[in-house]
Amino acid sequence: MQNLNLKDFAHGIHIEENVFNTEEIEQLRVAFYEVLELCESYRAKMGIESGMDNTVHHVLFMREIFQKMIQKTENKKILDLFFDGKKYILNSLGGNNNTKINYASNIHRDVRFYTEDKLMLNSIWCISPLNMNTGSTQFLLGSHLKEGPPSQKEFEDSCISITAAVGSIVYFDSRIWHRAGKPIEGLKERVIYTPIYSRAFIKPGFDYSSACQASESFDDSSDFLKQLSSYFSDVPRNHLDWYGFNKRRFYIKDQDI
Repeated sequence: MQNLNLKDFAHGIHIEENVFNTEEIEQLRVAFYEVLELCESYRAKMGIESGMDNTVHHVLFMREIFQKMIQKTENKKILDLFFDGKKYILNSLGGNNNTKINYASNIHRDVRFYTEDKLMLNSIWCISPLNMNTGSTQFLLGSHLKEGPPSQKEFEDSCISITAAVGSIVYFDSRIWHRAGKPIEGLKERVIYTPIYSRAFIKPGFDYSSACQASESFDDSSDFLKQLSSYFSDVPRNHLDWYGFNKRRFYIKDQDI
């Protein structure tokens, strides 16, 4: 693995080191437990009792730190590289503190259908390190270029385990076959966030546009944050929206090129 080029998606993966500093890492760690409490309260209200332990979903506008971190220059640079300068959005931003084997430990890819075009990108914000103790993710390099799944043996024989230090971001083409690693017994914490990005014409997993517009900082939001939030690839919700195009154009014409 030491000789592998894990930069610029040569094998479907890119690791960007030292994206978050010590203070930002601690803020993201604290924020995880704060929003976990909120998500657990929502799940309890909806009668969801299991299957989502230690997991948070769609947190972008739950704390300001997430908006700041996702706009980092280092992050935008890699997103622009992967999507070849084309328009993209945030499809989802969640996280977890999985210290045990779970469904993600099965071999899978994070798209339901295969395309030759690069439409979706996964990433991992390493608030905890990814290593053999915490359960480093295993990838079958180059499998993003193949339509069919690998056999269990093919994966086992050829997969590599990715390690990344705290403060790093691991990016990988969503078409690549992978599985979560197995953490050591008794591990107390393995906090990561898992932003997923997609081309702007793909429906996001959450209405980030409305959340962005409802935020107190909307008037000061950057165009990049609005772009990530699908504000420029939104759809009208009613006829007043539809006929109010002089006030706000919804789906901007450059979003699908």
